[in-house]
Amino acid sequence: MSCPFGAMLIVTRDVSGTSSSVAKERANLRCFLPEGHEGPHRDERADIRWEDQGHRVRLLLCHEKDPVQEYFP
Repeated sequence: MSCPFGAMLIVTRDVSGTSSSVAKERANLRCFLPEGHEGPHRDERADIRWEDQGHRVRLLLCHEKDPVQEYFP
């Protein structure tokens, strides 16, 4: 059985002329490792790893100018 944990990745972008950021894209991530695995969760399609921090679905935020892997290596 595969791991039941997942994450929602939201990539933000700056709004010109303001100090605000808005969502540019969203991706639902799913851990493809076996259930009960050790270490971080991993979505092989997106090549992103994350820690669950006690939540079955974790929210991951990053800015469009920064590689996602810098946030969640």
